[in-house]
Amino acid sequence: MSEKRVRLLVADLADEAGESVDAEWKCSEALDHGERWVHELSGSRRAKREQAIASIKEQDRLLSARIDSIRAARQREAVNKTDAANIDRQLAELCDGARLDKLEARLEVALALLDREAQFARARKAVAPLLGPDVRACPICGLASDGAELLTRVTEGLEEGNTAHEQTAQEVQVLEQRKEQAQRLATQRDTASQDAESARRECEQLVAQMTEELGCSSDAWECSAEARLTELRGRLNDLQQEGTSATEHSARHLQRIKALREEWRYHQLRDEEQRLRREFQEGLQAARDRLRALEDFRSVVVGLHEVLCEEFDAAVDRALPLVSSQLTEAFRRLTDHPAFDVLRVERAQGPDQLVVQVGSTRARVPWSRPEDVLNGGAYAALGLIPHFVFSGFHAEQAELNVLIVDDPSQSFDTTHVELLLEELHRAGEHAQLLLATHEEERFRPIVKRLFRPDSFTIIRVTDFRPDRGPTVEHR
Repeated sequence: MSEKRVRLLVADLADEAGESVDAEWKCSEALDHGERWVHELSGSRRAKREQAIASIKEQDRLLSARIDSIRAARQREAVNKTDAANIDRQLAELCDGARLDKLEARLEVALALLDREAQFARARKAVAPLLGPDVRACPICGLASDGAELLTRVTEGLEEGNTAHEQTAQEVQVLEQRKEQAQRLATQRDTASQDAESARRECEQLVAQMTEELGCSSDAWECSAEARLTELRGRLNDLQQEGTSATEHSARHLQRIKALREEWRYHQLRDEEQRLRREFQEGLQAARDRLRALEDFRSVVVGLHEVLCEEFDAAVDRALPLVSSQLTEAFRRLTDHPAFDVLRVERAQGPDQLVVQVGSTRARVPWSRPEDVLNGGAYAALGLIPHFVFSGFHAEQAELNVLIVDDPSQSFDTTHVELLLEELHRAGEHAQLLLATHEEERFRPIVKRLFRPDSFTIIRVTDFRPDRGPTVEHR
């Protein structure tokens, strides 16, 4: 039974969420509470997992960063040591295997020699003008000497001194360049050594922190750190797997709740449908009885309608010869048509449809449609004949209110005008007549004879202007 399954599921969810179940809850209300518990429990557990995952990721990040820092410090130390050793070799080559102070001493000796040579050169240049062939004593010490020979020796000494001075100057220049390079290399070597020492101290400090946190020796820190990373990543993977399982678990609960809610609603709707069907069947019984009575009544009405239609059709069929005779008589009085002088009314195709045909007593011709054989006047008169024939019978059913006759001289033989007006007089007893003609002198005496003076009005058009229209006169 669906209600029992609902109660069991909600009880399990309440135990899992640490909630209590009210026995008075209906199934829908219990399912709503269960769904809320699933969402709340899933949300709280997800928040805790996400917090733990964030903490583990942060630990992993910090530990990985420290490992990278230690390795980077070691790498910097090794690189700087290598650079210092390479620079030291270059410095040794530059100093010919000696120290930098030896190179500086050689430069000082060369500079002193260059200075003495410069002094000798200045002295020789100062003595040279005092010597010559006429000089018999040395101008410096006063000893008897050959001035020409002294001049030659002084000149040669100047040339040799200049050559030695140039060589010494070149040697000084080379030594100064080497000293400058050596000082630069020494600075680079000292910087590399200092950087290597700084990297070593940083590495030792980071390793000390790492060993303190991991509780291991300084020699085993790397293995311990890798093991710690493996442990953290394993816990992270477990939490992620746990999250996936928890999501699936919540989804299964929600799916069961949805299925039970649909099943419960199905049972509710089915019970409601059965109740409505019972009420519908009970409520329809009276309608069925009334429908049955109406169907019986309709059957009687249909039978009466058929009988009345048959009697009506028979009456129409019996009346058609008389109507045809009366129409023929009126048609002959009005038109005196020389060829077609007989009218016949007969049934046409379709229910309650009649058609008028014309024939002749003067020649053997087939019955024809009036519009096919009659001239314009006779055909126009044919439209008035039914009103004349039936004007004396059942005037209230004739449905004739206004009868308009426009210029009868064009539609009727002038010899039959008086007959036409006599027929119009009879029709005018229950209808208003409107007669339009341009032969007032011919029609007025007949009208005055047939109609009372107070029953008609003569309207004349005496003038017509396009801008104002007709001018009408009443008499």
